[in-house]
Amino acid sequence: PPWMLLLLPLPGGGGRCQYASFSQSPSEISVSPGQTVALECAVANVTADKVNMNWIRQSPGQKPEGVLFFKIDLSIYRAPGIPERYVPSRDASNKKFLLTIRDVQEGDDSIYFCFAFYTEGVQTWGEGTRVRVLSEYESGCSQEEIATGFATLTCLVSGFFPGYIDVLWRQDCQTQAQGVRTGLVALGEDKTYSVSSYLTVPANEWGSGASYSCVVKHESLPSREPLLPDPRGPVRFNLPHTQGHT
Repeated sequence: PPWMLLLLPLPGGGGRCQYASFSQSPSEISVSPGQTVALECAVANVTADKVNMNWIRQSPGQKPEGVLFFKIDLSIYRAPGIPERYVPSRDASNKKFLLTIRDVQEGDDSIYFCFAFYTEGVQTWGEGTRVRVLSEYESGCSQEEIATGFATLTCLVSGFFPGYIDVLWRQDCQTQAQGVRTGLVALGEDKTYSVSSYLTVPANEWGSGASYSCVVKHESLPSREPLLPDPRGPVRFNLPHTQGHT
């Protein structure tokens, strides 16, 4: 695309080019639509005010695409389709760049990379930051059985297309990683996908009054309206079947 023509060489000292190295943080961040998120790219080996910074992104199953080009003189060149709520900045004293995304939308879900290109053909990349935009379908998940001192909660998601989906668990407002087991996405005879996710918690925590919820992210989901579970069984999400996506 035309914006890629703006990838300029990084100035070095004297006749020898000194290449920058980048370190991004955080590695992953979850955010709800409407919030603001800031991605950091720290610079080493050169001063930040000598760097022409590029930001690109890659969504799951898609090719990398340009986000914007941030020149040494602080001018900004956004790629076609990138709105002004994507705001780059530079903190030269702390040798870092920021990419701030305001009023986050579901289409902002992607992996973002800071990137520099040199005339010698050398490329320098950050490790990437995964921005996970959540459409929250939350409900008090019910337990199957409390046995041997543990409670297992089940979240069933079915009828979605394409097959890329995120399923997370939360205890109150905190995302849970321990005790989570998510099965493989399965393709059904109707050409839609399904997946099951399980959260195992100690029985004493289950009885403590904490609220457990299953959070589902998929491109076919509409507005963030809560889905109430069947109190007699596991949480079930039947997602709309949207063909025509690649």
